[in-house]
Amino acid sequence: MSWTIERRNAAIDAVFARAPVLPVIVIDTIELALPLARALVAGG
Repeated sequence: MSWTIERRNAAIDAVFARAPVLPVIVIDTIELALPLARALVAGG
């Protein structure tokens, strides 16, 4: 079976519609926490 971009995107959309996705970030270096938080806020 060959997947087209459209078919792949439709399959991903179907999964996301059934179960919300909660991103998790692990920060191993404390010095990166504040710059990362600022970048995430700036990016929306």
